[in-house]
Amino acid sequence: DKVESVSDVLRVGDQIRNARVVSINYAKGEVGISLRKPRQKRRSLDDIKVGAEYDGKVANVTPYGAFIDIGAKKNALLHVSRISQEHVTNVREYVNEGDWVTVHVISKDDGLACSMLDKQADEYLNKRQKQLQRKKDNKEAATEEVLERSELAAFEEAIKELENAFRRK
Repeated sequence: DKVESVSDVLRVGDQIRNARVVSINYAKGEVGISLRKPRQKRRSLDDIKVGAEYDGKVANVTPYGAFIDIGAKKNALLHVSRISQEHVTNVREYVNEGDWVTVHVISKDDGLACSMLDKQADEYLNKRQKQLQRKKDNKEAATEEVLERSELAAFEEAIKELENAFRRK
């Protein structure tokens, strides 16, 4: 039921079972209380070990994966490619907010990244990603080289045209 005024329900000196004070604003004379259990203290990222398994709760689902609360100060990203070895078109077919899952941490470089795949499948994916990155880097380097050559050729052509123009005079 909705309470219009707290004074209709509580009086000074009343005790509330399982309540805890969460904030006090002395200037306004306000006290904030909660009936929820306190949340467990969050682990720092230094306490999280790459390769270790953690039980976590799905906090948020996105089209590209899900964020898993494993008790760290940041939630871990479970990328769509790390949910199943099958092709995942809809993340919600595998996980939803509130689900408990077991994941292992695969990276702490740019935030936390985790996986539900077995470690052998993760190793294969990591190798494949490195190969694709090298291929992309090589392709970009080759493109830059072609651009530099074409810019140099255009410059040389402009110089020749200028030299010919001066010779004609």
